[in-house]
This record gives sequence, C-alpha cells and structure tokens, in this order.
Amino acid sequence: MKLHPEDPRLTAYLLGELSPDEAAAVERAADADATVRTALDETYKVQRVLMGALAPDSTALLPRQRENIRRAVRESANAGEIVPFPVRKTSPAPYLMPLGIAAAIALISWIAFKKPDTEAVPIANGPATPPASTGNDPVQKLPFAVAILPAPGPKVPGATASPPPQRNQLAINAKALDAALQNASGEMLEQMAQQLSDAPLPDTSTLPDLVSRGAVSTAVAHELELPVLAGRASLGWIYKSVKDQGRRPDARTVRLEEILNAFELRPNGTASIAKGTSVSAESLACPWKPSATLLMIHFQGAASGSRKVEAVLDVDPTAVASYRLLGFSPIRGLESGPMPAHLPEKTGTTLLVEIEPRASASNLGEIRWKVEGADAAPLPILRKPDAEPSDDARFAALLASYSLWLTK
Repeated sequence: MKLHPEDPRLTAYLLGELSPDEAAAVERAADADATVRTALDETYKVQRVLMGALAPDSTALLPRQRENIRRAVRESANAGEIVPFPVRKTSPAPYLMPLGIAAAIALISWIAFKKPDTEAVPIANGPATPPASTGNDPVQKLPFAVAILPAPGPKVPGATASPPPQRNQLAINAKALDAALQNASGEMLEQMAQQLSDAPLPDTSTLPDLVSRGAVSTAVAHELELPVLAGRASLGWIYKSVKDQGRRPDARTVRLEEILNAFELRPNGTASIAKGTSVSAESLACPWKPSATLLMIHFQGAASGSRKVEAVLDVDPTAVASYRLLGFSPIRGLESGPMPAHLPEKTGTTLLVEIEPRASASNLGEIRWKVEGADAAPLPILRKPDAEPSDDARFAALLASYSLWLTK
C-alpha cells in the first residue's frame, strides 16, 4: 500500500475504521516511509487531545469501532480465530497535521475558549428594509432575516447571463444587507457576528440555498474582483450542530469565507501598503488538489478610519490554466449585489483562491488595487513550491479543507 502524509486512511486507521488487513497495510506503509510515520504520529496526538476534550467518557469506544469489533468477532467465531488489533507506534516529530481532525480541533478549541468582550448588537425582528444611517452610532439594527444572509461576493467571471430580477422577500432581504454593508463599521460587523453566534441555531429552512463557485478558465476570464468584507456567523452554527445537536451541519450553514474570517490569520509573504491599508499574499500547496496552488490574500484596514478599497486579482493566462475563489457562494436565483468597498478600520479580511498553474510557472499574476480611488502598488503573486508555508497559511488551508468536506 502506497500512502502519502495527507491520505485519509491514516485518520481512518487511528479511528479504528479499517479492517485488520487494511490496518496492517497502513502499519507496513508507515514503517517503510518516515514521512507517513510522522504524519500518523502527529495525527494520533491531535486525536488524543480532541477526544479528551469532547468525549463524555474517555474510555468509551466510537460507534464505528464497536461495530468493527462485533463484525470481527462474528467472522472469527466459528473458526476460533484470534483477531489481531493493530498497535500504534509513537515517535514525536512535527508535521503538517492531516486535514479533518486538525481542523476540527482548531474550530472547537477556538469556539470553546474564545469569547469576545464586545457587547452584542441587537438584531431586530422587524421588516427587512435598509437601515437608515445613524450618524455617529456605528451599530445599526438589522432584521434577523437580513443578518443571517452571507455578505455578497464578486460576480461569477465570464457569466453571460444573470438570473432574472426577483421581487420576493429573499431579494428584499439581500438588498437590505447590501445597503447595510456599504458603510458598515468593524464594530457593527463584530457585534452582529457575536449576536448571531449567541442566538439559537436558525431553522435551516430560513437560510438561502447557495451555489458553489466552480473553477474559471483563464481563456474565459483572467480577472476576478476581490471582496474586502466577509461575515462571521457560520462557525458558531457549525459548533451548535456538532456539539449541541450531534449531527453534521446542514450545507446551508457552512460558509467557507465566514469560517476562515472567524480567525485572525495573516499571510507571511509580500505586501503592498497604501494610506495605512495593506494587502498581503502567500502561496502554498493545495491540500486537496496536489496539482494546484492555494493563494492566501489578506486585506488589513487602516488604524485611523475606514478606507474605500477596490482590488482585482489578475492572473497571467500563460502561467495559470484556471482559478477558483473559495467561499462567497452566490445565493441561488439571485444576482450578486454590489460588494462592500469600505474596509473598516483595524478590520482584516482573509481570502483563499485555488489556482491551477501551468507546468512550473512561478509568476502567476498580480493583485491590482486602489485605496480611496488612487492606484496603489500592485502586489505580485509568486508561487514558491520549495518555501515553507507559515502556520497561518497552513491553518487557513485546514479550515478550507474542513469546510469543503462539510459541504460535500
């Protein structure tokens, strides 16, 4: 059996989900490959922490483990066979943690121990109309049906037709959110997210169906408008589904960009700064698609007030075959509204773009951006296969992997 360090069979082995023959094959593969052994050992450590934090009884077997034991006993009962159970070998060594368990422990740990100090903003139950400006008050009340909608993302590049205009309540709510976000403050966004997190898990029938973004060929379009604001509610919904209800979250509650932006993550790469605002980027190998590169982009607001920020990712068609913005899925049946252009002070927004490079291309394009209407220095997008990714970039990749898995 040939395994790589991110093979899901490693996690299945540690969870007792493999047959005795498969488990033995994993052991042999780990003995033959030091990187596989390291990944297996590191995953085991994470599993122990995770099970210790979440399991009501640390000695209890998982349901799948119990079933495997029963099946093995039934199969061997008549033959008097002794059923072998694999023994884990341990040897400490650092490595990038495989996707599922690492992301789960990170998510649950953050939710369990991090509690913002800000006071929650009221979310009204009234009609979904655009909130009026409150002058010096940065916090505006939003109807619940408006607050639970995702922040708008860019229009799908190369789309030749838009959905017909809608006049239903969902369309009205979406327009109300668009209006509220045009001049939203960082305080408003954080407090709204906290209020949604503290509220009970919404009835999933009230959440809109989202359409996942697909890869865009550079032969169709090589420019992508970049959003500078994202919501924050999804992580709390996922936690409530898993911890309180004991079930896999409904796909409508999973929004990759909101999970990603529940954490303060910064790329360790090149940066461009203009008027106190910055954009930075870092590339790393894509965990779920070995041929692709994952581009992490971060916008950071100025410390002295909001700024109007407009940015475009311009990939080089000679170096890139296709690309895909992760998250920011459009609402089914609705045309994407205008993206918020004001980046609140001290507010950061992180994006991930999956890029399929051509051959060994290293210069993939650039990010062109403006601050308050003035051109800023473009940021080159460089692919560095041999560079060690930062911890934040790795963590962002894990969160994205977990989010994509939840929506399958």
